[in-house]
Amino acid sequence: DGIRDYKVTGVQTCALPIFDSMSELVIPLFREGRVFGVLDLDSPVSNRFSARHEEGIAALARVFEASVA
Repeated sequence: DGIRDYKVTGVQTCALPIFDSMSELVIPLFREGRVFGVLDLDSPVSNRFSARHEEGIAALARVFEASVA
């Protein structure tokens, strides 16, 4: 089915598609000056993410941080 369970210590199990990641964009999430999580995007396409993607996802991260503050 192309989905596998993925477990990280201290993180809830989530389903991830099985593919070779050729590009990754990771944006840290901060609360009170400390990292409490990340937005982690992967793509099977090489060089998929641009500076514009990074700026947009970083802006989304700031909105998410404000909503959980």
